[in-house]
Amino acid sequence: MAEDPFGKNSDEYIIDVPPLDYNPEERGLGYQYFESMKNYGDRIAQYIEDTDEEDTYENLLTRCIRVAIWLKSKELTNEDVVTLCSKNHKDSCVPFIACLFLGIPVASLDPMLSAMDTTHLLKEVRPKILFVESKSVRLIDDCLTEAGIDAEVVVYGEIEDHACFQELLTPQEDEGEFQPEVVASLEETAIVLFSSGTTGLPKGIMISHYALLMQCQNMKQSENFGNVMLSYATLYWISTVIILTTMTYIGGARVICSKFNPKQTWLLIEKYQITSMFIPPSQMAELIACGRPENLDTSKLHCCISGGASVSEKQMREIRDLLPGTFVFQMYGQSEIAGIITIFNSNDVKDVLLLDKKPKSVGKVVAGICCKVVNPDTEELCGPNKNGELRLKSKMSMNGYYGRDSSESYDSDGWLRTGDEVYYDEDKCFYVVDRIKEMLKYRSWHVAPAMIEQVLCIIALVMVELTELYFSRCAYEMVILGTGGYLLICSVMLLTILADELSPYAEISFLLFGSIFNLLGGILMFIRSGFYKKNFRWTYVGPVNGTATEKYEVFAATAVTGLSSVMIVDLLVELFALILS
Repeated sequence: MAEDPFGKNSDEYIIDVPPLDYNPEERGLGYQYFESMKNYGDRIAQYIEDTDEEDTYENLLTRCIRVAIWLKSKELTNEDVVTLCSKNHKDSCVPFIACLFLGIPVASLDPMLSAMDTTHLLKEVRPKILFVESKSVRLIDDCLTEAGIDAEVVVYGEIEDHACFQELLTPQEDEGEFQPEVVASLEETAIVLFSSGTTGLPKGIMISHYALLMQCQNMKQSENFGNVMLSYATLYWISTVIILTTMTYIGGARVICSKFNPKQTWLLIEKYQITSMFIPPSQMAELIACGRPENLDTSKLHCCISGGASVSEKQMREIRDLLPGTFVFQMYGQSEIAGIITIFNSNDVKDVLLLDKKPKSVGKVVAGICCKVVNPDTEELCGPNKNGELRLKSKMSMNGYYGRDSSESYDSDGWLRTGDEVYYDEDKCFYVVDRIKEMLKYRSWHVAPAMIEQVLCIIALVMVELTELYFSRCAYEMVILGTGGYLLICSVMLLTILADELSPYAEISFLLFGSIFNLLGGILMFIRSGFYKKNFRWTYVGPVNGTATEKYEVFAATAVTGLSSVMIVDLLVELFALILS
């Protein structure tokens, strides 16, 4: 019999990784930022690609202090919340850091969120002040009105009847004597992140100073980031919070871009001698499709890390072939645990061998986390290579949900339910299998079924059980995959309503049935409804429900709202090209 790698107590199968021997900054996360930025004053903090600027820590610190002084004049406390809503740019992180200086919890929205999502999240935290990019001002104003919130909006730019961010950067007489506020306890909430947890609508997750300081130290110890980091996510995502905190702690630089472009990304790696980058699988796929330019120097790229969704083994092999000499691997994390749960350590020889051997693995449990895998039906512990729900215990766990009861997020023994189905192997390397929680995911964006249901409740729908599947032969009807084992059959008009109400990253998938002539009739209906203005792609999906179907009779279209428009001619050309291929 093979030796049990987990010791004699194999019936427990609990993996406990002690925290690092490290004493975090007892005065709080804001003080760590402040001291690090002072120490690295002449180093580059940010490379601003859109304007080709270099921003030093000294200059960044000065702007953060001036905004903190302005915020202090507003007499906010650690019971209040400041909210951000902006794409990445030179000053997008300034109010975030300024709030940490004062011990004021900060919550970030993403400008790509829908009006419905934004209104709901604003209701959750009811901010006193918001820092908003100019393009999102109208959205935020409308959502604040809808939510019944009276808050001050500061705009990156000049908008009538709103405070201008640039005015906050005027020199202050006492800025040279500024000192951050000392937190009463590291258990105080530093930031609020948004996630739906395992069920229901999105909620505000309260993350402590201690949790972020320890996760930052975990990343510093791993040396995965190097000294120049690239990531496109906004501060809405925990990954960006961890990257900003860690890079500031080590005096490294971040490359700042307002939007992702695969061709540009390849060139940025060489231009800024990037040492690490964090990209979701969707961006990784675009990098692969774009292809590596000839004679490109990527020798400085130490790590390419992916997270937010699963990466196929094929995709992992392809990106590794394009990045020889770079450690390419996956990680796994959750906002409820302040970021990273499992990852490989590129500074550890054993981990390097494992990440190469196991491309589907998301790594090993980080320091400070105790975990177990549990059969959700029987509550029995799962041993190696057995699927179950991952549950966690850690001092880095969330402080709870902002203004809400969080007891349902824990089991009867106090373990945090992740809602994710995983397994681990004999080397204690973890693999993510699926989601148990009531949550859909597209391009790393969480889409709560409850959000979709709110829209669907407005409209009369015909719901058909999967066991009684009925495909209408009318090309004017679409079939949308729903939740709870149902198919929702509805018209193009309903699709248009859904597209306007849901998040830009709430994917709507539907099937067209019938002859090629009916298919073209359906296209004409798209044009009439105006739905063609949404960005969508056509892909042949083959037989449906085991029924043999002619190639031209079944197509799938994927509509992603909120992106660039597609001309009717381009749409028809793409469709006919597919038919003739």
